[in-house]
Amino acid sequence: MNTNGAIQNKTWWTTLGKLFHKQHDYVVFSIDGLEDTNHLYRKGVDWHKLMENAKSYISTGASAHWDMLVYEHNEHQVDKCESLARDMGFTWFRAKVSKRPSTIKWLKPPKNWQDPKVVEGNINCFVLEEKSIYVSATGLVYPCCWLGYDQETQYSNFHTIKDSWRSNNPNSVCKQTCASKNAGNSFTNQWQRQVQLC
Repeated sequence: MNTNGAIQNKTWWTTLGKLFHKQHDYVVFSIDGLEDTNHLYRKGVDWHKLMENAKSYISTGASAHWDMLVYEHNEHQVDKCESLARDMGFTWFRAKVSKRPSTIKWLKPPKNWQDPKVVEGNINCFVLEEKSIYVSATGLVYPCCWLGYDQETQYSNFHTIKDSWRSNNPNSVCKQTCASKNAGNSFTNQWQRQVQLC
């Protein structure tokens, strides 16, 4: 599950934490900075409620990941966010620069950022390995979040997309995110920091 942590209450998050007790269960909290910056991208998120919800979920012993999108306005907070994630009991902290183009003019990538090189190799689908799906904010179900944001694949059958991986012209979204060669792939190349905290 992936959330900005803004909805529900402590009781709801505690109940969810008690349900998420299997080895591969976890919640990703998308927290893009600290109290003074998170709300700039995560519109309408109340910092104190987010922190209460995350603490309630973590208090059950359930696994929580802190995923931070890094921009010019919050890049100075990556170390502090990692430290706070560790103190709160998050399992993972991950900071990355978003590959999605932004229409917001002031939303800029970090200084000295260079786009990661797309790997030329076989498609190794992250969500097939993880056995996950993506449900959009409008309630539509997609194989993954990257395909959910691509208009060309909006109504595509996932089997057709998988078939393209064996062709000379694999699905462009899959190639940009999940092409793999040797130890790295296009998805992992976009992460700037990925730390297992506990």
